Amino acid sequence: MTAKALAARQMGENLDGLMNLDPRGYGVCRILYPACRGLAGGSPVLNGAEGLLGHLKEGGLCCIMTGFVLPPHGCPETDGAVSAVLLGRMLAGFFGVTPVLLGPEDCQEPVKAMAAAAGLHFYGEVKTARQYPASMAFIAFPKERMAAEQTALRLFNEIGRPDTAVAVELPGANRIGIYHNAAGEDVTRLQAKTDLLFSRLSAEKVFTLAIGDLGNEAGLGKLYSHLQQFIPRAGRGECRCGCGYGLAAVSEADAVITATASDWGVCGLMAALGFLKGDMRWVPDGALYRRVLEAGCQAGLMDMGGWHIPAVDGFGLELLLPVIDLMRSSCESILGHLASGDCGRWFDEVLGKGFFSNQ
Repeated sequence: MTAKALAARQMGENLDGLMNLDPRGYGVCRILYPACRGLAGGSPVLNGAEGLLGHLKEGGLCCIMTGFVLPPHGCPETDGAVSAVLLGRMLAGFFGVTPVLLGPEDCQEPVKAMAAAAGLHFYGEVKTARQYPASMAFIAFPKERMAAEQTALRLFNEIGRPDTAVAVELPGANRIGIYHNAAGEDVTRLQAKTDLLFSRLSAEKVFTLAIGDLGNEAGLGKLYSHLQQFIPRAGRGECRCGCGYGLAAVSEADAVITATASDWGVCGLMAALGFLKGDMRWVPDGALYRRVLEAGCQAGLMDMGGWHIPAVDGFGLELLLPVIDLMRSSCESILGHLASGDCGRWFDEVLGKGFFSNQ
């Protein structure tokens, strides 16, 4: 193991810990994490960042799918949508990738507002976005299943095979096609069926990464048996809608990241990408996150409690922003120590003792 590999390993552990802080105290993030770690064979965020980095191509396409619509107001939630725009910004600025956001039509105006707050140009078609730098495209996906299947086929034919696809807090259907919220209620009619495209891309061997915080999100079917056993309302007969199959999504991703809130998972992913590239300039700090979040709320996003306030999964700015800043600064600190000649010998001495070679 090299000093850089040792530092990357500790970076992943740091971010995993920050992403899985449990301010609620009910432990769901700690239930998901061991299964996610077992799937990754180590730090999930490091595994996800390395996988994404290995498949991104300069000038290529990345599909970012998000947009969970919540009852009773029928508004999209902040979690997922905010970080999806910030991930698009990073991919466009850092890698020259055109991000294509896909989600329900309900998200179009919030995404447009957040794109502007993040400094991105917003286009309604992929062809135009690919012609210009600092641009993203948004494609509205239908809520009716047959129309969604037709849209998935049309998009695949129009944009071709993207290099990567990332699902962020994306509603995922259970074994019989029912979409559930965290309470185990049937919210199928509210959700865009964007997970159909995610599954199609996975079948076409596009690298897929899923980020979620419960198990009802697309891609987390990779953890299906664990979800059924340990997540409330995920097992057979446990959901409240009477379908009999629980809230656990069945679609699978190549790599999975779980976190207390999906947005924290994406912020950790972006910090890890910056670390692996040795350049943190495009990793958002708390100030940028706040600006984008507030723009989204003013344009129609709401927190899980139903209020149009700058909060994510019930967490306000006083909790969100320090965690996001700490993710970024902890990676900057490790990079600084790696670059310091004075600190280099410490890495060598730790490696020389052999502890990490046996882990």
